[in-house]
Amino acid sequence: MKKTFFMALMISGQVMAADLKVEVQQFNFKYEAPHGEGEALVFNHNMKGIANSRVTVEKIEEDFKVSLSGSQEDEFVFKNAPAFVKNAESMDIANFNLLLNDKAALAMDNASFIDKKNELGLSSFNLNCNRDMTQTENMDQFIAGCITQMVLKAAKVSTGSTTVKAIDFKSTGGKFNLSADIKAAISGRIKGTGTLAYDSTKGLLTVKVSEVKLGILNVTGTVFKELKKIDSEKVKVSNPYVYVTIK
Repeated sequence: MKKTFFMALMISGQVMAADLKVEVQQFNFKYEAPHGEGEALVFNHNMKGIANSRVTVEKIEEDFKVSLSGSQEDEFVFKNAPAFVKNAESMDIANFNLLLNDKAALAMDNASFIDKKNELGLSSFNLNCNRDMTQTENMDQFIAGCITQMVLKAAKVSTGSTTVKAIDFKSTGGKFNLSADIKAAISGRIKGTGTLAYDSTKGLLTVKVSEVKLGILNVTGTVFKELKKIDSEKVKVSNPYVYVTIK
């Protein structure tokens, strides 16, 4: 369920006006609540580009104030950040690159998000999506676009006691295929299929898992037992569905 979280971070809050364009190159960032600092080769927000940018972040209640300095200065606020970002006691991001225009392309070497209860880690993460301009809000444009056409690859995603490696996820026209090496209640190379749907009026992403196989074995039920561990206010798990509230 992690495929849209960085996009959600970058296009949330006061930057939700239509036609958002963002370019970030070689962004490295460290955060210890409530303060973070980083640097980016390029930080371009709605065609206002800042080269060799110094980035400072201050958490103010539930929001993040972002200040940029370099060839020029800029300042904005991210609201409604994903819970794993908002609740993080520390964050460490290495070589983050993002391009949002008529499509979305995101890549990073490594990232970790640590809170009081859990830790999310990412390695060699790459995401490419379409953008659905029939939607009004940017968030909806990118999520709907990802459902239409998405390719996600990652060397590793880890959260809690679960580690998933060699992830290859593709969605075309709302139908997805997944293959990955998992180490949890079951271990080995899994392959899964299903469908994605998004209701922009409710901000609800619905994932229907049709089948998950480990070799010749159907392990869909076991996978859902693991997914139940992430059940929360924003994520509801009910076999064969996972419901994710985006906004």
